[in-house]
Amino acid sequence: MKKEGSFPLFTQHLQSVMNAKILPWFVVLLLFSSPFSFSQEEDFAEFEDDLREHFLDLGEEMAEELDFLLEEEANLREILEEATAEGEERESASLEVELARVLAEMRVWKAVLANHEEMMALEGEKFVEREASFNRSLDNAHRQRQIAASKAKVSHRELELGFLQDEEDPDEGEEAALNREIKQAKSELNARLALHEGWEKVEEARNDGREEEADQIERRLWMKGQDLAFQIESAEIRHRAAEARERTEELRKEIALAQQEMKMSMELLKHREELRKVWQQTKEALANANEEEREELLDEYHQVEEHHQLKREMLEIRMQLARAEASGDDEEVEELGQILEEIEEEARELDEAAREQE
Repeated sequence: MKKEGSFPLFTQHLQSVMNAKILPWFVVLLLFSSPFSFSQEEDFAEFEDDLREHFLDLGEEMAEELDFLLEEEANLREILEEATAEGEERESASLEVELARVLAEMRVWKAVLANHEEMMALEGEKFVEREASFNRSLDNAHRQRQIAASKAKVSHRELELGFLQDEEDPDEGEEAALNREIKQAKSELNARLALHEGWEKVEEARNDGREEEADQIERRLWMKGQDLAFQIESAEIRHRAAEARERTEELRKEIALAQQEMKMSMELLKHREELRKVWQQTKEALANANEEEREELLDEYHQVEEHHQLKREMLEIRMQLARAEASGDDEEVEELGQILEEIEEEARELDEAAREQE
């Protein structure tokens, strides 16, 4: 006979444990250290049913995740085949990195799914006792997937750097940024590998029955994991902030160029309107002109038209020059500067010829 009041308190604790989806080892030991009454057996059966339902749901979620990875693999292989056939070397290399990541994640996920299937085939105490080891294997699978993602990040950045360095005139700023990102990605990967190695030691200690040692290592690793999570998130936020600053600077330059282009466009419009007025006057004069007057009027109009055309060309070149200067293309700046000087010289000669005729 159980003591009045003691068992309800114990079942309440079990219920709270089930709600948390966790079954600590001390509960398992307590549960199986004393003989069951009929009521205890009923409570255990209910507990096992609830735990099994939880792991059935978990199994469905894990199966869906595997389906997602399989679909991702198929898509990557299809795109990779197309890129390879079209000779897209850069895209093919990037796709191969992603495919390697997906395949690595699939391997660890299939293993943990097989572990889950073995667990679900058990019953009673064996099923409940398997929970802790399965949870550890699931945590391990997540860590291995994170390692695969970190390796892919390093490979992607190294590929980008390699292709950049193969260019005739690589951007030094972009190269420096990629080197910083590679350093950060490698630091993240090494930290994840160190944590994974530590958790393997925890598992070895538990398998050898060194529970206290395993608990101590686990607490240290948990704190290191938290530190790493903060480090990675902070690095990602800083990277996003840097990208935002770059976009802001690009937008600022673009706004300045747009304002300059608007000003020049208004000036072009003004010149065009002046030319239209000259044409209107010429057209009215042509209506009552004889052949000699007609030739003279048209000659005068063509001179004005040529002068306005040169002004338009100068404004167009100045707009292109402003964009080249903003982008830092020194070669194009020099080339456009020479063209502008030639047009300005032609315009001066035209003005001098017009003054001489007056």
